[in-house]
Amino acid sequence: MRVRICCGTHEIGGSCVELQSGDSRIIIDLGLPLAAKDGSRFDSSTLRLRTGAELVNSGILPDIRGLYAWDKECRRIDALFLSHAHMDHYGLVNFISPDVPVYSGEATRRLMELTTMFCPFGGIGGKPTTFASGIPVYIGEFRVTPFLVDHSAFDAYAFLIEAEGKSVFYSGDFREHGRKTRALQAIVKALLGKPVDVMLLEGTLFGRPNEKIATENELEEDLVRIIGNKNDISLACSSGQNIDRLVTFYRAALRCEKIFVVDVYTAVVLDALRDFARIPYPSSQYSNLRVFFPYWLSRRLSDSGHVDMLYRFKRFKITRRELEEQQSTVLMLVRPSMISDLKKINFTGGNFIYSMWSGYQKEPAMARLLNFARERDMEYHYIHTSGHAPLQTLKKLVDALQPKEVIPIHTFYPDEYQALGVKVRCMNDGDLYWLN
Repeated sequence: MRVRICCGTHEIGGSCVELQSGDSRIIIDLGLPLAAKDGSRFDSSTLRLRTGAELVNSGILPDIRGLYAWDKECRRIDALFLSHAHMDHYGLVNFISPDVPVYSGEATRRLMELTTMFCPFGGIGGKPTTFASGIPVYIGEFRVTPFLVDHSAFDAYAFLIEAEGKSVFYSGDFREHGRKTRALQAIVKALLGKPVDVMLLEGTLFGRPNEKIATENELEEDLVRIIGNKNDISLACSSGQNIDRLVTFYRAALRCEKIFVVDVYTAVVLDALRDFARIPYPSSQYSNLRVFFPYWLSRRLSDSGHVDMLYRFKRFKITRRELEEQQSTVLMLVRPSMISDLKKINFTGGNFIYSMWSGYQKEPAMARLLNFARERDMEYHYIHTSGHAPLQTLKKLVDALQPKEVIPIHTFYPDEYQALGVKVRCMNDGDLYWLN
């Protein structure tokens, strides 16, 4: 079996791995870069300005023969497996050939389709196919078994890839301190005693020694203390797809007898995922959950032919006037694109809760939102925990599965893997590794 890490050996983002056994070839993840070559945030809008061949030549698209729609001269890749619905793991899927099967969790597929609806970037390529945790998928010479993991993305997976009597474990992005704490235990139990030749292990938190690691329950207690002590509005900035965090916000609001307000995008996400987990969503069952309709987001939905999305949650709508009148009982999810809406709501003071990676605060749009909060004399609170595993969790997985070698991926600091106390093979993008 041959392994080639196309992207991710020295960066976070753009994850992509190619595996070959005999004539069979599969790809794990096809992610969008997070950073440009100059270190700035990658501008995905530039993808529309260049052809596929130009993107390959510039190193944005991995050079993988038989994967893309325009490459008709080479035998097709047998399958692409996606670990989860974060853009740095699936954001380039729109370029692949329509006859390449794309395997993902069912909820992951729904999230990708929703993202395309709200932030069009060319659709999702390939033939959609879903898998289930713990059930092997057979592709040519390969046996691929997905395992559900705890991550800030809903429906995230690791993979055990087997062929020619060898095995590769791809961790994907994972942690142990979210709301699916038993997921890691389930992986260890399933693979206990099975030899793992190579582990492709994420290391997002290497180089971040001060990153706070807390459980969602601990964050909930922090939120209750903050929003329960003031009769003012509370604004929370977080990802609309971080379901663990949305549940934390909802539970804290419920305990403090507050209304939890989400925008229409988040409402659509919660509604789409309610069949997969017990989560709050706009309905009579969750009476303290209301929906706000930001102007630009609503206009985008209307212009793109999705007016039905606006009407679906109409009876749970909360207006700007209601937010003004009920501001002392409101915990509202916000994002930078909502600044113009927020400026039309008359309030001063209150809490601004930032619940994302701190690095995003340096981006211009987020800086404008933070400046707005300062102008309104809001008290800033950082309430967040990472979606990734710290060293002790990485070591726990390594100690349990006892791989012969660990290969760093999804990290800026591959040299720090030596702290795991196991043989580490640092590679560069494009390097080949043969399992003999």
